[in-house]
Amino acid sequence: MRALILLGLLAACSDPTKTAPAPTIGAIAGTVVTQSPVQPVPGVAITLRSSAQASYIATTTTDSTGSFFVNDVPAGIGQIQLRHLPTGCDSVLGAPFAVNGGMIDSTTVTIPCGA
Repeated sequence: MRALILLGLLAACSDPTKTAPAPTIGAIAGTVVTQSPVQPVPGVAITLRSSAQASYIATTTTDSTGSFFVNDVPAGIGQIQLRHLPTGCDSVLGAPFAVNGGMIDSTTVTIPCGA
């Protein structure tokens, strides 16, 4: 009898028309490379700013392979700002990024450098 009551309560509480909310954060994996020849750029200071959540700012630095990874980024679009570029490289004010909730999105930022 208890099982029947419990089953009835569960059926009454569940609403098949409702779905779980979409994840509101994701992650971004990126690489910074030179344009010609294509080579990774280590030591670049990265700042992420979210357009979806104005108060969000994250900073990191590219590793020896020119890669960076930032977790817990608000889903939506934003801007990557780059600093500490190698001598001879044009300054890049920023590059856009997009993050899907619950996903790891990737981007490659190519910077022009003189020969």
